[in-house]
Amino acid sequence: DPDDPRCVYLNIESECKAVQRMAAQLTQVDPYKEFSFRGLSVVDNDVAWASGNKGTILITSNGGLNWEKLTVANFSNRDFRSIYAFDKNNAIIASAGDSGIVLKTSDAGKTWRIVYRAKDNSIFFDGIDFWNERHGIIYGDPIAKKLFLLETEDGGATWKEIEDNQRPLFE
Repeated sequence: DPDDPRCVYLNIESECKAVQRMAAQLTQVDPYKEFSFRGLSVVDNDVAWASGNKGTILITSNGGLNWEKLTVANFSNRDFRSIYAFDKNNAIIASAGDSGIVLKTSDAGKTWRIVYRAKDNSIFFDGIDFWNERHGIIYGDPIAKKLFLLETEDGGATWKEIEDNQRPLFE
């Protein structure tokens, strides 16, 4: 129910219920209060990933009862504002600021590989979403009044910028 104040409405009822159940367990995450989490991806009632500052990723595979904290190697200074998880092993994260980067894991966050690095230091990624397992989009702050957009057609293995004339204008 989108009017339920305890629910982060995600357009999918099962995800909403999972977020409600996981939110009830957040007291167990208190050891991580020094971190700021900005990204959340709920896969199902058991699996969810969160991303935040200091290169931090949290993963649960038991509905939020326990969370595993990971620091992305060589990126402990990054603020991962957005995350998209496909399942308990595969996810994509996007970093904000200091030349945006996109990383992908296929081993539950043990290792990450760079799948996109912005050439422009002003790139600031805000979110990731997928239509299906292969086709996804990353959006960032507007540059020169146009929304910055990346697209993948191979499940996030590679990303390309959407042509400038295809990007929405912000005035």
